[in-house]
Amino acid sequence: MTLMVVGVFTNCSGGGSSSVQMGSAGKTGNGGSSLAGSGGTSPAGSDGGTAGITGGAAGAGGTGGGGNLFGGSGGATGGASLGGRGGDTGGGAGTDSSATGGNAGNAGNAGNAGNAVGGAGGIGGGIGGSGAGGAAGRRKAFLVGLPSAIPTAGDNVMAGRLTAHGFQVTVVSDKTVDSQTVAGADLVVISSSAESGNLGVRLKDIPIPILCIENGQYPNQGMTPAGVGVGEGSVFAQTAVAIISAGSPLVGGLTGNVTISTKPGELGWGAPPATATTVATIVGQATHATIFGFAKGDQMVGMTAPARRAGFAIREDLAASLSADGITLFDSILEWVTQ
Repeated sequence: MTLMVVGVFTNCSGGGSSSVQMGSAGKTGNGGSSLAGSGGTSPAGSDGGTAGITGGAAGAGGTGGGGNLFGGSGGATGGASLGGRGGDTGGGAGTDSSATGGNAGNAGNAGNAGNAVGGAGGIGGGIGGSGAGGAAGRRKAFLVGLPSAIPTAGDNVMAGRLTAHGFQVTVVSDKTVDSQTVAGADLVVISSSAESGNLGVRLKDIPIPILCIENGQYPNQGMTPAGVGVGEGSVFAQTAVAIISAGSPLVGGLTGNVTISTKPGELGWGAPPATATTVATIVGQATHATIFGFAKGDQMVGMTAPARRAGFAIREDLAASLSADGITLFDSILEWVTQ
């Protein structure tokens, strides 16, 4: 929600009498708005009324007394709600017929910053500038999927988990996405609906955390050696993974063989180097990692990790049918990779 507060500026002035006879005292400054304190009363030649206590406009300065005089400038307006304090009021007009009015009030201070979530900056008092707005609260995530960028059932489940963790999710095509597309993002998720041949290595070196759900993309990301059946692969009709590092934050406190899906499906695996943190495998296949990650600066295959990387290749059927424990694992990996 964006909050905008606008200050109301009021100016009062009055002309003097002829040059032979001194004019009467200037009018008093107007009071502040309904929430402001009233402006002070000022005779000719004295300061205008002070600003209201809260964000109302300050009283205008007194008008001039002598002939052919310009009245004193009105006091600068008080700070608006959430804005900076209004400037001091100006001096009144001179008493001599040749004198000019007092100086204008000082400029108001800049407004305070806006609220934490997308708030508008406060309006500055007087001539002061507006305060800077608050930073947006939601993180940005890109989910790389089909060439059409239409999410699959599994993509929708993962996007829902991302949204639950405070991300604004954008689904993008594996054919068109590149480093410029995702610049400034907090996370990139490469779905199993993305085709590795379409995506290639365009996201390999980005300094943004990546959660890779597509095992065919592992070699392109430097997460495993190349070669189907060597660096990566998949096993059909799976519903569970074997936790081998129960104390890791990547597994959310789960232990043993954990059911990740309510329906059997294709589960990808990788063969990462020993520098990776491997926490789960295919059940009965200890060399085939199903959950693993690299911290920033870890040695990967032929490169150093430019940001955190994690692999959890729950392919389409599994992603669309995650169990409660499957969601726990996904959420734990998501939190780890975005630290």
